[in-house]
Amino acid sequence: MSDEADFPMTGEGDIKISDSFIRSLQECEELCRSLCISESCSQMMKTKEDGVRSTAGGFVLAVGDETTIRRFIILGTSSGTYYSREKQLTMDNVNALINIIERGRGSLILKEIHEVSRAGRNPKQDPLLFALALCARYNVCDTIRKLSRNKEALERGHVAAAKLKYLRELHKSAFEIVNDVCRIPAHLFTFVKYCEMVSQSTQLESGKKSTGWGRLMRGAIQRWYASKSPGQLAMHLTKYPQRDGWSHRDLFRLAHPKLKVSIFSPTILEYKQLYHFAVKDVEQPTKKYRAVQMDTELNSRALDLVEAVMALKNEKDEAKVVAAIKKHRLVREQIPADMLSSVAVWQALLDGMPMTAMIRNLGKMQSIGVLTDSFRASVIARLTSEEELKRAKIHPVHVLMAKTAYESGHGGIGELSWKANEEINGALEVAFYKSFINAPPTNKRYCFAFGRLWKSISGAVLSCQCASASVALSLVSMKNEKIYGATDCALPMLWAKENNKKFDVFVVYKDNEISFRDVHPYQALRDYRESSGIVDAKLVVMGMTAADFTIADPEDAGMLDIVGFDSAVPALLNEFVTGKI
Repeated sequence: MSDEADFPMTGEGDIKISDSFIRSLQECEELCRSLCISESCSQMMKTKEDGVRSTAGGFVLAVGDETTIRRFIILGTSSGTYYSREKQLTMDNVNALINIIERGRGSLILKEIHEVSRAGRNPKQDPLLFALALCARYNVCDTIRKLSRNKEALERGHVAAAKLKYLRELHKSAFEIVNDVCRIPAHLFTFVKYCEMVSQSTQLESGKKSTGWGRLMRGAIQRWYASKSPGQLAMHLTKYPQRDGWSHRDLFRLAHPKLKVSIFSPTILEYKQLYHFAVKDVEQPTKKYRAVQMDTELNSRALDLVEAVMALKNEKDEAKVVAAIKKHRLVREQIPADMLSSVAVWQALLDGMPMTAMIRNLGKMQSIGVLTDSFRASVIARLTSEEELKRAKIHPVHVLMAKTAYESGHGGIGELSWKANEEINGALEVAFYKSFINAPPTNKRYCFAFGRLWKSISGAVLSCQCASASVALSLVSMKNEKIYGATDCALPMLWAKENNKKFDVFVVYKDNEISFRDVHPYQALRDYRESSGIVDAKLVVMGMTAADFTIADPEDAGMLDIVGFDSAVPALLNEFVTGKI
């Protein structure tokens, strides 16, 4: 089984939120808004997402609720700044989303979470899972008992009772889409971690405190495990035993998943064995089962996979590990760590390795001698196959970062070293240009401004010049666009205004301190919008190193700061310039 089996391809299947849940939630929202739960009824009014309003400073793209939500679940912040380095998410990061929930618009958050997750538009999972946890556990309490007490008050139009019912429906609707959003155990573990954080941080001041592990939470976890086929469940249990301080055993202990399979079903023994393995890490001795059920166990590929992974835990025989990989199509995460220095083991893994994993591990495989003539030829054939690159959705920047790391001949400090092979280098060069098929056109007019880019990107061997050039190339995608130089972040807009040039997007690349003279960049952008008539013109400031800075006006949906550089940046830029965030 390959890694790709865990991730449904974008657009496959018909994933929906239950209409009944959403309809009920929206009815509760309407009641809350009609009772003016927010301090000001005017705050309830929806801002037209693509509207442009005039301020004292000029034209500004309004930041509506949809944009605020997308910014958080895609960028990880509700302001206009994306940080490439990991930042720990706290309750302070979701104040903007809490405001939206308090104004009776929680269904809008769930709708955006579902759509973004289904389309795979979020480069990092944590912000999206945090937002889902917020909807699932915000102000959680014993709502069933309180709702029964407040039924009469609700009928009289009591605000507190209406809000309580609205929150209950919000929680139910959030848990309804957990299976769609948490596709692998790593997502589920992270979601549970955030649920506990939200529960403890947003509890109502009065009444019994809640741990968050109520009926809705337990039911969602139970449904997640029950929705998997025996084969899927076996892969999940063995590939992702634990993440973020949580394990399958922890979730089973708290949620008590029960089998919904009929006692007469042939698969019941498979599920019982898998559930027992999740808790005890060993198989359960068989008791009295029907003959057909025993036959199912004997022929179960799912249980064979679990047995194979368990048998490898202390296995030192290289040949047996290789045989298990080939028979069960095991992936790297299922192999004992001390066997991952074996050439034969890596060669067996390489046979079914997904493209992204292969590119990421080129240095490791080169360092231990995996890429002999036949295996090198196989790698080169895959790297230069436009069909493979397209199927794996490899972006040019992914290839560039891998190529630069491979060429350097070493990993991080104290890590592996290797001698780069010229044929593989050449194949990566070909892959870089062929992968532009995966850089979608934006049909926008660009003005690029490059500062003095001489530093290297923090944590990478990629230079700022190389990274910025590749991003610019992926945006214009071989079109004959001009690239204009500048050192002042306001200068591109000032120059374009003075020379009557028409651009939809200004992108400034810097690796040093952000600077401007008499006119602030956001003011220059507003002036340009007004003078050019391009009222939705956008500005992106790319700080290629990890030094913090703030240029973007958080109230302007047409400005974006990017702090640092990683492989997610090109996709984020495409989302931004096409108006999706």
